[in-house]
Amino acid sequence: MSGENTREKRPGSYRGFEILPIHLYVLVHLKKASVDYAKMMAKMSSLPLELIEDSINDLLELGLIERDSGSAIKRSRARFKKAFEVHKHHTYYHLSREGELFVRSIDERWLKD
Repeated sequence: MSGENTREKRPGSYRGFEILPIHLYVLVHLKKASVDYAKMMAKMSSLPLELIEDSINDLLELGLIERDSGSAIKRSRARFKKAFEVHKHHTYYHLSREGELFVRSIDERWLKD
């Protein structure tokens, strides 16, 4: 029996990668905001920017989030923005399709495990 199979089935893991509370925060934030950048997530959560950036890199590697393309974002897409249209000065991220499905699968039982 290899260690990979047991780790794959371990609660709180995704594809053998342990999902930490900071990862869940970023995923849920992006679910609510639709699209946002690391500095704003750090500001809203009062967590260090480096911690947010590390978790973003982990989630990018897993394919749960993606970089957002384009030069501007309309408020209809970026729910936390006050202006009608925002020109990007940061790297923005959004949930990938796989990330959307993963966030939907998170429930009370998954969090308790």
